[in-house]
Amino acid sequence: MTRIFAMAFSAFAVAATGASAGDVRRAADALGLVGVWAEADCQQPASPANTHEIWALEADGTLTQTYDIGSGMMNHYRFDQAELVGGDKVVLDGVFLGNGHHQHITLEKQDGKQRILANQDTTDGRALVNDGVISANGATTRWFTKCGR
Repeated sequence: MTRIFAMAFSAFAVAATGASAGDVRRAADALGLVGVWAEADCQQPASPANTHEIWALEADGTLTQTYDIGSGMMNHYRFDQAELVGGDKVVLDGVFLGNGHHQHITLEKQDGKQRILANQDTTDGRALVNDGVISANGATTRWFTKCGR
């Protein structure tokens, strides 16, 4: 179930919205995304029950995300466009580097934690997450806590 969550949570891609790299940086800074986030415990290593997310701003202005599921299993994503929605949400368009699928996600942050609220695979039209619920299994998306504040 955790693996399904991780795949649904992190299958992202690029949709053309005309946003700039500066928009990605502003959105990442506004929500404090850059750094390491843990699903359960920052002091414990990554595992299927304690996925770690690593968010980074690259020199070319893109935002990257790596899901570390433990045992060398990692998924990599790149976001090229972003739009802040209020003070607690960001819409990101990027690509899952594993298969090149384009997706459109909404990330929400509350009380110092963040999660995926919505995720649409724009390559094949599937809604992967709706209102914080994973379409494939009905599970609620998990909240991640930032490590090393």
